Amino acid sequence: MRLISAGCLLALVGCSTEAGEFGRCSNITVTVSHEATPEFAWAPADCAMHEFNVTEDQQVQWLIASNDNDNRLSSPVRYGQDPLGTSGSQATPLHTGFFYTVDLWRFDEQGMLRRLVSQRFLHQVE
Repeated sequence: MRLISAGCLLALVGCSTEAGEFGRCSNITVTVSHEATPEFAWAPADCAMHEFNVTEDQQVQWLIASNDNDNRLSSPVRYGQDPLGTSGSQATPLHTGFFYTVDLWRFDEQGMLRRLVSQRFLHQVE
């Protein structure tokens, strides 16, 4: 399985937090495998998230979130497979050669849900 950083494909689209606001979780990088049902991994891997979603043109293709108001979603995540302790939407099949956006959300120390990553990637299958 070959992984490629989504950041290498296209520049980071944007983040909703200020640098340093989440300490070690401020500079998250995401990698996406080149498979029909890709694996998404982020680093640092010990930065648990609350919500993960994949969109195409702002239309949700798949969304998962922790079942409670906590950051319990661990890296990596396989597209369409809801990890234990999460629930989500039905995954829409991804199309090879199409661009998608992956968003990672995390609760901050004040209990506010904040987007840490919004990054585009090109879905490829090898």
